[in-house]
Amino acid sequence: MCNIIDFASAIQELLSRPFSLEKDGEYLDLAQISSINKELLLKKVNIPPQPNPIAEVVSLVIETMKGCHLTRTKIGINEILKAYLLIINHENEKECTELFSGYLYEIYLYSLQKNYPYTDLLWNYLSNCFHVVSLYLVEAGYIEGCEIFLQQIATMGKMAAQKGLHTSSIQHFLHTLELKAQELGFTEFAAVAKNHRFNLEIF
Repeated sequence: MCNIIDFASAIQELLSRPFSLEKDGEYLDLAQISSINKELLLKKVNIPPQPNPIAEVVSLVIETMKGCHLTRTKIGINEILKAYLLIINHENEKECTELFSGYLYEIYLYSLQKNYPYTDLLWNYLSNCFHVVSLYLVEAGYIEGCEIFLQQIATMGKMAAQKGLHTSSIQHFLHTLELKAQELGFTEFAAVAKNHRFNLEIF
């Protein structure tokens, strides 16, 4: 296993590579189409998937989790979130947030396995990251993206509550986010944040 600096550098190099947010490339993904025929299969059978450095990074992060290397796991998550904040813009916020939050959810699901010893510590780390990222999104006006991000966080929060993990930090940042959204004039989004907080409180 490489040292922490080399690990972080490898993650950063991967995340600096270009990739596409589009789901409808030349690669044939059966989950993205409604019907299939032999002609289409033959036409696209040898077309490889598009490069996806984020998926490669997530794979590396999960490998660190298998080896119980919590520091490397945190670094990987941190780099993924920083890449997300650098890539998101007002044209791609929906697709970008769906992609990145989906991969974070994949990491979170792995952390819930019974043999993973750092579930609570990683959940604390994720909660702190979510606070900072969500505030950035609402302050930058990425409301659609932030709504998608919050929906994924709320799902994680409910699963955390089922596992006996605390959700107080999530509830606190949702309240902070609600107040910030009201301050900035995003009243509908403020109500969304409040609703997510209420649902976690009564779960």
